[in-house]
Amino acid sequence: DPTEVMLPQAPANIPDPQDLELFNPELEQLTVEELGAFGLEIESTARQADARVTAVPYLVVSRSNSAYRIVSTHGVDYQQRENDVGAYSQALLEDGDRRKSGGHMWAQRKWDPSQSKVIGSLAVSKAADLLSASPVPGGPVPVVLDEYCAPQLLSLYFSCFSAEAAQKGQSRLHGQLGEMIADESIDLTTEPHRVGAGSSRYMDAEGILTRSVPLITKGRFEQFMYHIESARRDGRESNGHAGRSYGGGIVTSGHNIVMPT
Repeated sequence: DPTEVMLPQAPANIPDPQDLELFNPELEQLTVEELGAFGLEIESTARQADARVTAVPYLVVSRSNSAYRIVSTHGVDYQQRENDVGAYSQALLEDGDRRKSGGHMWAQRKWDPSQSKVIGSLAVSKAADLLSASPVPGGPVPVVLDEYCAPQLLSLYFSCFSAEAAQKGQSRLHGQLGEMIADESIDLTTEPHRVGAGSSRYMDAEGILTRSVPLITKGRFEQFMYHIESARRDGRESNGHAGRSYGGGIVTSGHNIVMPT
């Protein structure tokens, strides 16, 4: 039965998840007063950055922590914790009858109060850029994607690398393994062991050890992301891309999809 899920035995050696540096105990000591002062400094910085600022309509400062544990009757017992502190601010600018808003998000695993001035200033800067925007003449033009736009654009294609999606006819990459799908300058990999990254983990939700998987190498489509069931359907082995929430079933999950530069 290609849909039968045979969970693996526990690996002999599982790396220590603390090596991924996803949990900073110092963040747990932050107080509501410190977070509140951080938020007020963001607002003050934004209002002072440009005379055209009329409001800071949205501002949030948060500290989060989470933990998950994978246990199976086959001897698997893996757990890891992670936490972070972050903030997001919007600034509204008006110039005559034109109104534009800009926002900036910050999230780290290290507390840095000086970032309040950076967050407020960048939110205003992004709004100011939009306020001064003008139409671009038609025709071929060079495009430079900044560090915020580039990953958002690239993320539109991430679901295509799911073997499960391809098997359901929901991926444009179905039947394209081994084919050139991008420029030769493009490499794309999953890197689940990147220290400090948000989707790092040594084991996926089915007890499979994760590893770096090349998705695109020099423009050529190399591999889909598999969990156990989708791998069995294709006569392959899982490459450690199973994800699951406490209230749902197994889904395909990418781990830090990276385009090397």
